[in-house]
Amino acid sequence: MPKTMRAAVLRELKTPLKIEAVAMPEPGPGEVLIKVAACGVCHSDVHAVDGDWDPPPGLPLIPGHEVTGHVAARGAHVQGLKDGDVVGVPWMWSACGACEYCLAGNETICALASRPAIRSPAAMPNMSRRPPPMLAAFPPRPT
Repeated sequence: MPKTMRAAVLRELKTPLKIEAVAMPEPGPGEVLIKVAACGVCHSDVHAVDGDWDPPPGLPLIPGHEVTGHVAARGAHVQGLKDGDVVGVPWMWSACGACEYCLAGNETICALASRPAIRSPAAMPNMSRRPPPMLAAFPPRPT
């Protein structure tokens, strides 16, 4: 796998993104690396780039957090996904998965939720890291 990839990077709030070579992420324990096929840019990304939030996002920022793609690599302890699986990524980075809100499908109000994913490694590059509990695996395409 290459050591770098191209990404749209924000280095200063309220300035245009620049395409740069950045380090290729590696999946940590409990994470997968996704080869991005498509990335949605929602208005949250615009707010982040424009510096509309307090606190503002950390810089440099690679926006884009709603993704579909293929599992390219898996970190230690990842189960239920294999290389090549098609996955979708929501805007959230993580949630506990065990509280009453998570069990009811309301992860967005979990007290331990890490949100939004735009404050975490993002998806506008070719590759993106994510924890599997926050991914949706898609069934294989019928042949």
